[in-house]
Amino acid sequence: MKGYVLTFDGKSGPDVFAACEQLGFWPAGATWWFGWNELEIRLPAPLEEPASALDARWTVVRIFSGAAELRRERQGRGLALRLLLEDEARQKLPEDLTPAKEASFSSVEQGYRLLVGGCLLLPTGSVRGRVDLPRPLDYGVGSENLDCSLAARVYLYRAEDGVVRLVRYADLITVAEESRRHHPWRVRPFGDYAAGMPAEGE
Repeated sequence: MKGYVLTFDGKSGPDVFAACEQLGFWPAGATWWFGWNELEIRLPAPLEEPASALDARWTVVRIFSGAAELRRERQGRGLALRLLLEDEARQKLPEDLTPAKEASFSSVEQGYRLLVGGCLLLPTGSVRGRVDLPRPLDYGVGSENLDCSLAARVYLYRAEDGVVRLVRYADLITVAEESRRHHPWRVRPFGDYAAGMPAEGE
């Protein structure tokens, strides 16, 4: 499986989003987003209002699903817009959705990234959070079992030399702690996992 990064005009975010939406890339209940600027952070959560995610106030925005990830970043006075996707989704794109630039990656593999937060007992009830923040961390994922870890399922885009160049987000999942000790988890926060090496605790 190959990975592709398509670069578009930075101001065409709504148009590219809409074109991908017509192709079914952003299914309801299985599309997520996060963003931030100097004053606020929006944690990964289900995408309910695309207009709020594509609001100009965000310095960085990521909209992602199992099919693709749309990235918009402010770079200097301009905007950079990139669409990350794999073989099957790339073949579905219409010819009139023409990127300014396209790059490909020879290898893509599935991986995981742990997200912050465990069971936090507050006067309002049990929520996912951290004491040192301290505030609830609402990722939009059911909180019925806060003893489980929360992780992002991602795709690792590797260059020909095997180095991970990009990490594409796909979705958010909860994972029982005992599951993390077994293949294919091999979870490490904020880092790449070297193939063939057991994760800590295995």
